[in-house]
Amino acid sequence: MSVPERNQQLKKFSWDIYPLQNLFSITSVQMHVERISGNQSEILYGYHKDFDDDHSGQHNHWILQNKKNGTKLCSIQSGIQNIKDDVNDNLCQLYCIMKCLNIKLPSNLGPNDITQKINKHKLMVATIRDLVNRHDFKEMLQEKMTEIQEGFTEMDFLEREHYLMYETQTRNGNKRKTHHLIDELNYILDDWDNFGYKYFINDGSW
Repeated sequence: MSVPERNQQLKKFSWDIYPLQNLFSITSVQMHVERISGNQSEILYGYHKDFDDDHSGQHNHWILQNKKNGTKLCSIQSGIQNIKDDVNDNLCQLYCIMKCLNIKLPSNLGPNDITQKINKHKLMVATIRDLVNRHDFKEMLQEKMTEIQEGFTEMDFLEREHYLMYETQTRNGNKRKTHHLIDELNYILDDWDNFGYKYFINDGSW
């Protein structure tokens, strides 16, 4: 495969990963992760003045690490997400999942820290793969499938996400949808592990 073809593959992956990112942006899914972590963390999305370094007024994901003492953490401010060097790194919701699960990721990596950046993504892939293939996670998806479908279909420009949810309504409809979704998430994780990490490192090209 030529370099232009590989870069086109990365561009396609940047769209393919949206179902994974958006799944972990849905409140019921985040609440499940919060419950199994058992560490009093809460994942939030919205504007927070403490995390608006560029004064853009944009919303982002951040984590209330301990609801008792109110410690607030942002992946950009903590140095885990370096959007100045890693220009395509839009994984804030997944960094929140990692933090909620007490997964320690390296921070303040520079443009030459390629190996450490790759290892960071490999660790994220392995952690998320373990999570989405848990029995209790699959049961949660089945139980919350209506809310998850609504969360996906709000992103009506992502045809791939609609495709995930097109299923004949049968007695076992939610079970079938969950199985289909889990299969797709594992395909996405395979691509992220094999080559997709390059999209999130430095300028996002081969």
